Amino acid sequence: MARSEAASYPPAMGAFDTYEAPARCPSCGDINYLGGQTKAFEPDFGEHFGRHFEPGAPQVVGYVPSNMIRERIWDGEWWRVRDRAEPRRIRLLADFDELVACLCGRPLAAILNLEYDDDARTLELRSIDALDAIEDDVAAQVDLASGEGVVPWTGDYRAFVAELEALVERPEQVRAQTLRRALHQHFDGYERWSVANADEPLVGWCRLQGEVRCEACGATRERARVLSLLGSEGAEPALGAGFSGGALRVGARLAVSLDWRERDEHRGPFLRLRHPLPADSLTLCGAPERWGCGCGAGRAALIVRFAVDDGGLVLEELTTRSLHTLDDLEGVDLAYASELLHPTARPREPVTREEAIRYLSYRWRLAPSARGG
Repeated sequence: MARSEAASYPPAMGAFDTYEAPARCPSCGDINYLGGQTKAFEPDFGEHFGRHFEPGAPQVVGYVPSNMIRERIWDGEWWRVRDRAEPRRIRLLADFDELVACLCGRPLAAILNLEYDDDARTLELRSIDALDAIEDDVAAQVDLASGEGVVPWTGDYRAFVAELEALVERPEQVRAQTLRRALHQHFDGYERWSVANADEPLVGWCRLQGEVRCEACGATRERARVLSLLGSEGAEPALGAGFSGGALRVGARLAVSLDWRERDEHRGPFLRLRHPLPADSLTLCGAPERWGCGCGAGRAALIVRFAVDDGGLVLEELTTRSLHTLDDLEGVDLAYASELLHPTARPREPVTREEAIRYLSYRWRLAPSARGG
């Protein structure tokens, strides 16, 4: 009997384990740094909790890990999808609320490829495979999947487990079809995830769209990214008075006031990294994201370049840059740091440029400058 089967309520929320590994998109080849939280490894069991699973780092789980696939239902929530597992391996579909789409619009089913050692009672995340959640036969490669997102939740945990018990008694083909249906429902009209059908940005955010070039290898792809360019409510927009946000394509002209460029000040959620600014350009840098070019340069940060003229700003180019050292901020005028500059988080004294650099170095895990600055 699973540990929680006798309960009339779900296991306590308690601690979560986390995981992360890179996975290549099967459609465009970009690398997504997939990660999230899960309770699949019983983080509350035997005081083993708060573990981080990543390749090359086996984690003690405090129970015989092969039990996860010997039982038809594991811990009252995870259910067997395929009948035949691989030796010493467990293929776990990430929780449904952790499933995302690649920036190219391809819905991804993230499968955690785990290796277990019953003697040591450890599990190691060897890799994460990203499958096309709609077109690929995901069920054929999954041992365990969460019942959440598959069995409707009515507020009655006993009823939830009873539904799972009925599901796992059905033939493997029926279980596979059930998982496929759940994935379709999760990505509900998956065509909307594509760049061409990107939703309008939320209030305060701007959608930047066009050909995006990787600065490491030169590859270009059509992408749409959102960035907060307006700042907090009531404040002047980061790009100047007259800017109202919305969607911008490369080549768009913004008729904004540029008087602020003469003042050595931070702008909305952006830290000012140098003064004075170049007379004919403005370069913004977003925070490193959970994806990167397929060339393997690393997590990408969006670089937004504007040309400056008497009429305001022209969105000139969008690129991605992998930031590893402070030297990689060369040429950046404003860097996104909303956590530091948000009104509720802002210290009493203005943030100096030195403090800004230290913050970015810590937050973005940047190595010191090779020039010693």
